[in-house]
Amino acid sequence: MDLPYDHRVRDLGSLTLALRPDLRLIPQTLGKQPCYVLEDRLHSQFFHVGLPEYTFISLLDGKTTIREAMRVTASLLAEGGFTEQDAAAICKWLLDNGLVSMGEAAGEGQSPGFGSQATEPQGLRRWNPLLIQLPVLHPDRFLTALLPWLGWLFAGRRWLPAGG
Repeated sequence: MDLPYDHRVRDLGSLTLALRPDLRLIPQTLGKQPCYVLEDRLHSQFFHVGLPEYTFISLLDGKTTIREAMRVTASLLAEGGFTEQDAAAICKWLLDNGLVSMGEAAGEGQSPGFGSQATEPQGLRRWNPLLIQLPVLHPDRFLTALLPWLGWLFAGRRWLPAGG
């Protein structure tokens, strides 16, 4: 029995996803477990991912298929417990949060905005008064220099009034 081709159904393994270039993956340790913080500076969001998830996500460059990324991840992990269901869940989570876009080969015929952030032209975005971006200062060096003189203000001591 021949079924007609359904363009909405795709083989997960043959898809390619590309991690957004503005995302940062920062290594951290949570307890004794290594993990990574995925920083979405565009939306001011932070996500914690474990080492297996990081290994898989870091391979998503828009050229590597999901199948290849799963194979490399399973070979690199000591446990080797990275399943197709794990990969599908991670891909769905990445797409739902707008952290990846579909690769060129798999993205043919996709609806605009699917997996992408901006559907409005960049020229209009520049002049929109609601989307003005101001650079945020990083006062770490300044506050560190002031710490010896003003650190007592932030100490955890309680000063009780006399007689109380």
